[in-house]
Formats: sequence, C-alpha cells, structure tokens
Amino acid sequence: MPDLPSSNGKKLGKQPQKRNATSFRHGQVANPSGRPKGTRNKLSENFIAALYADFEEHGIKAIQDMRVEKPGDYVKVVASLIPAQFQQVDEDGKVQTLGVIALPIKGSK
Repeated sequence: MPDLPSSNGKKLGKQPQKRNATSFRHGQVANPSGRPKGTRNKLSENFIAALYADFEEHGIKAIQDMRVEKPGDYVKVVASLIPAQFQQVDEDGKVQTLGVIALPIKGSK
C-alpha cells in the first residue's frame, strides 16, 4: 500500500487496511457446524486398540525385560501408578492420611 500525503505535503505512512466483505468478523467461524463427531477420536481409538493388541501379545515379556534390563525405569513406572499419599477412612468416616512408607533397597544398609 503506498504512503499517503497529508495536507501539508508530508507523508503519513501506511494506513491500516480496511476489511473487505470476505473477512471474518469477531465471533464468526469458518465451519459453524464444527468437526464431525468422533473425527479426533478415531486416531486415539485406533492407537489404543493397537497398543492393547501389542500388549496382549508382548506385554508381560516387555515388563519382565524392563525389570531386568532397566530396573530404575521399572521402579519409576510402578511408582507412577501408586498414589503419592494413601488415605484411609476410619469408623467415624474421617479421612486419615497415611504416610509414605520407605522400603529398604535390596543390597543397601
């Protein structure tokens, strides 16, 4: 867009473009009906089904291999599945938070 002269002869610089009729207005969307239901979920459903099928065939062996070859990662996986704090409800219905129990590591004193 060319620079526009002012009444005193100086250039004003570029002026903002005006919206044309095809521009989106505030709140207007390109696809008012939205994405078709289930479109985004197809990939995740297929992935989970494939992962499940693979786990059914190789899961136990993979876990055993991980425990032997990468015990640190194995422990991280197990720990990620356990809640950070355990809670117990007593006879009166009060919640009692139990402390985390530190178990000795095999081979350490």
